[in-house]
Amino acid sequence: MTNGYNIWKLAAQSLQQGIAITDRAGRILESNSSWETFAAKDGLPLYFGWQGVNLIQIAEFRAADGDLFSDRFLHAAQQGLHGKTSYIPMEYSKNSCNDIKWLSLDIAPWHSDSQQEISGLTLIIRETEPFISLSSHNNHLAPMCAVCKRIRDDHEEWNTIESYLKKCYHTEFTHDICPDCIRRVYPKYASILNTPKQ
Repeated sequence: MTNGYNIWKLAAQSLQQGIAITDRAGRILESNSSWETFAAKDGLPLYFGWQGVNLIQIAEFRAADGDLFSDRFLHAAQQGLHGKTSYIPMEYSKNSCNDIKWLSLDIAPWHSDSQQEISGLTLIIRETEPFISLSSHNNHLAPMCAVCKRIRDDHEEWNTIESYLKKCYHTEFTHDICPDCIRRVYPKYASILNTPKQ
């Protein structure tokens, strides 16, 4: 390998973000030590050999078992490998020991110097803040009753919108009243809405 390659490899090893580079089939060609650290938090041994592991096959297996994140990952990976997008950010949570960790996974296709076609995927994983996590589920469909507006969760239970958001997104609520409801429920106070703010 060239000296430039070694510099890039050393730089990648020094990052706190976990990095993995795959071929078009989803097999890991390279990964850094932070990638291994993130996997160790998920229960894999630090000495686990990542080279050659097929992330797409793992995601297919987990998605077939009902894992929604793996299903979203598969869709994003296919979008990247087919050149439909150049960058796919994904956010998700991991529960462990009464703690919730929020993670961000960025997926981008890469091209080799000699080819114009996509050679594989670059994946970057890092811990993130929970306030951006709400967007992580914007890409999946939540079944909602057309009549009562309850939402069915992954355990086939029907929840009010408020309880669904609390359970799935760990959201806390304050209560307020919107202008339309003030006009409908408290019509004698609705005139205050028409006065200009000073």
